[in-house]
Amino acid sequence: MDSLFLTVIDDVYQAVNQLCSHFEAYRDIPKITELREKFKSIKQILKSHVFSDFSSLGTGKETEESNLLQQLSDACLVVDALEPSVREDLVKNFCNRELTSYQQIFEGAELAKLDKTERRYAWIKRRLRTNEEIWKIFPPSWHVAYLLCIQFCKLTRTQLVDILDNLKEKPDVGTLLMALQRTLEFEEELAEKFGGGGHNRETGIDIEETERGNNNGQAVLDIRKKYEKKLGKGSGNEEQDVRKDLSAPGAGFNFRGIISSCFEPHLTVYVELEEKTLMESLEKLVQEETWDIEEGSQTHILSSSMQVFLIIRRSLKRCSALTKNQTLFNLFKVFQRILKAYATKLFAKLPKGGTGIVAAATGMDGQIKTSDRDERIICYIVNTAEYCHKTVSLLLECSIFV
Repeated sequence: MDSLFLTVIDDVYQAVNQLCSHFEAYRDIPKITELREKFKSIKQILKSHVFSDFSSLGTGKETEESNLLQQLSDACLVVDALEPSVREDLVKNFCNRELTSYQQIFEGAELAKLDKTERRYAWIKRRLRTNEEIWKIFPPSWHVAYLLCIQFCKLTRTQLVDILDNLKEKPDVGTLLMALQRTLEFEEELAEKFGGGGHNRETGIDIEETERGNNNGQAVLDIRKKYEKKLGKGSGNEEQDVRKDLSAPGAGFNFRGIISSCFEPHLTVYVELEEKTLMESLEKLVQEETWDIEEGSQTHILSSSMQVFLIIRRSLKRCSALTKNQTLFNLFKVFQRILKAYATKLFAKLPKGGTGIVAAATGMDGQIKTSDRDERIICYIVNTAEYCHKTVSLLLECSIFV
């Protein structure tokens, strides 16, 4: 339809719409009913013509017909004058057409693979960038790019679920984590682009601070104060309530997790790898432990204990950067097993008669003689156990920040 004609239609339609509202009280009169039916029929014809015009968008005709984009821009005025459902149907129809090629491309055998996940996000970003000027025909209030990205995310999730569920064997951990990481980055980009705001993914607990300074108790106290202060500041920063109206950016749609959550049921292999790595690291630390303290040291704990919590911290940071759901909970269970294994190894290193010494100290047994070195090792193990107890308590208190 011609641009001038569309503009006239828009003006006439709005005038007729206003007149109809004046006759609302007379809608039972046969003649009024007849006119209302004719008006309804005209609206359907207008809708049909507008949809037909927009079907040429994206086919290349916009470069062949110089005035096509202007006509479509004017057609948007007619759509806005019609019921909101017409605009919703038009935008939905447009998004479905845009994503038809995407669906076909990434359902093919070549790209329907986990290691091709990043190319999905490159496709939509390239599409948004390439068509930015053309899509300016849509009024900003329509939020076409935003709604297109929502549909893209939903479709991508469906396809990735299908890929993951149909794997013939356990996924390669590296490939799985890379796909998840790229998905999280893409979701973060969308959240920032469409008003979701920045979201700090930095997590983890600074247990390394226990290595600073010579007083272990003071180090634990400093970390405790730090996170108590952080808790006080963060108490009001819960997730935004999701509202029913998702038609505009910032209205409640949460891009974070819309795709990435489908990886959650398949991260068991990742937890298994983390446990294997942690157990190997623990074994190495225990083997390298001197079971003595260097002269001049004031910490009076075994160096392996601090290293154990450092590897736990790194593992916690790695996982919490990827997921804070069931997988993270499963990893906490791994930490429990690691610490129990460490406690078992400490107990096994007690000098012969060590348990008897404890009994003697409580009056339950006679005196047992040990060397000065054995007594020092026992004291160091006791101090280390106390340090581990305090640090585990700190981990429990600070885990809410993960």
